Amino acid sequence: MPSDSPPRPVGPCHFPLTMTIGLQRFAEQPKYTEVNPGQDALLVCKVIDKRGVCSWQKDNKPVGIYPKKYEWASQYGIGQTAHVGGDCSLWVRAAQLEFDDGLWECQVTASDFTTQDALTSQPVRLVVRVPPQRPRLEHEGVHVPPSHNVTVDSGAVATVKCVSHYGNPPAQLKWYLGK
Repeated sequence: MPSDSPPRPVGPCHFPLTMTIGLQRFAEQPKYTEVNPGQDALLVCKVIDKRGVCSWQKDNKPVGIYPKKYEWASQYGIGQTAHVGGDCSLWVRAAQLEFDDGLWECQVTASDFTTQDALTSQPVRLVVRVPPQRPRLEHEGVHVPPSHNVTVDSGAVATVKCVSHYGNPPAQLKWYLGK
C-alpha cells in the first residue's frame, strides 16, 4: 500500500564528520617601539588559532612574566600570569635602558609535537630613549669650543666632524652650508 509520507529512519544515522583546524599563525607581530625611561611599552603579538604557549625573548634570552614589570596585555585578572586567547601581547612596565632596550621576539610553541607550527616573530627593537649630548665639532680628534674657528692652510684638506654621544637612538646630525 503506497504512502505519501516520507520514509522513516529505522535506526540512528551516522555521517562522517570531518573537522579542519588551521595551523596557528600570526595575526599581528610586534613592531619597532620607542619609549621614554619610566614609561610603559606595549609589544603587540596576536595569533590566529593559537593552541601553543606564548613566550617572549629579549636579546635571545627568555623573559619571565613578573607582575609590575613584564605582564600579559590581556590577563584574566590583576596579578594573573596567564594570557587570554590568541593575544600574546606583552606590557613592559616602567621601561629602563639597562633592562629593556634591545631586540624582542614573540614566540608560540607548536600546537602539538607532530604539527610543527611553532612561531617566532621577527626581532623588533624596543628603544628606551636617552637624550644625546649636545652636538660639538671636532678637528683632528680635538674638541672645537663654540665660536672658535678652525684654521687650515690654503690647499690643505681638513677633516671636521660633528659628533653627539650617548643618544638612544643615536642622534641624526646634518651639515648645512651657509645661513
